[in-house]
Amino acid sequence: MDKKLREYFDGKVGNHLLPFYWQHGDHYEKIPEQIERIAASGCKAFCVESRPHRDFCGETWWRDMDLILSEAKKRGMKVWILDDNHFPTGNANGLLKKKYPERTVYQIDTKGITTISLAICKKVGELYKEGKSVEEILKWAETGVDHFAMYFFADDLKFFKHSGRVSGLTATMGSILGIRPLIYMSAEGKMDSYGTARGRRRAIEAVVGKVLELGDKPAEHTIFIGHSDGDDLVQETIACLKEKLGENLDIQVVLVNPTAGSHCGPNGLGVCFSAIHR
Repeated sequence: MDKKLREYFDGKVGNHLLPFYWQHGDHYEKIPEQIERIAASGCKAFCVESRPHRDFCGETWWRDMDLILSEAKKRGMKVWILDDNHFPTGNANGLLKKKYPERTVYQIDTKGITTISLAICKKVGELYKEGKSVEEILKWAETGVDHFAMYFFADDLKFFKHSGRVSGLTATMGSILGIRPLIYMSAEGKMDSYGTARGRRRAIEAVVGKVLELGDKPAEHTIFIGHSDGDDLVQETIACLKEKLGENLDIQVVLVNPTAGSHCGPNGLGVCFSAIHR
């Protein structure tokens, strides 16, 4: 606790609050003042939400982004950007269809978000490099995505209270008792609870236990650890995985995206792995 307090008072702690910064394309002159207000509130990062912008990816949008990035840089802030004009992302603001009307756009439902989607995209890239055709990759995806499992936990129930997933009383008592909700990505692509763990160590052991229970030769495939500003938890999880599966593991550590992070809060952690089933 003393170490954490010293880091806090020395200004060395990571960012734990990440607001959306909505863009409409009509307040260029106010951008410096608005970013200053975000910084003054204690936020060291924000996510640019551009969907309402009337000139997304156009000249005025890039003008606004230049100023946003410049002002954030002055204050040492991190900037995230939503990468398209609507959900689901991936259509490049409609540019691909306009520029290449004769091309076909293929879609794969990863039945998940953030870390599990990254793992599946990596696998698709590997299949492409192996010379697989589009048709073969799509055929693989019909069942292949179901063999990527994601199990994770949140460090504090209060963020689930904010999203309406638990009551205020449950969140308060859970935080006092150190209870962590255990969650997984289901075969339908939904986040479902499968229990709780008391304390971080037990939560880590529960997640790693799922790798041992459901893993399909996990030591022979990349294991992804996604986290929300939980570097200490990452190191504990890596140590636990290596203790159970051996030292020569291919582990890739990534930060979850802001949307997922804002739901689970800081110090959330999950493990994605090749599995018999989800």
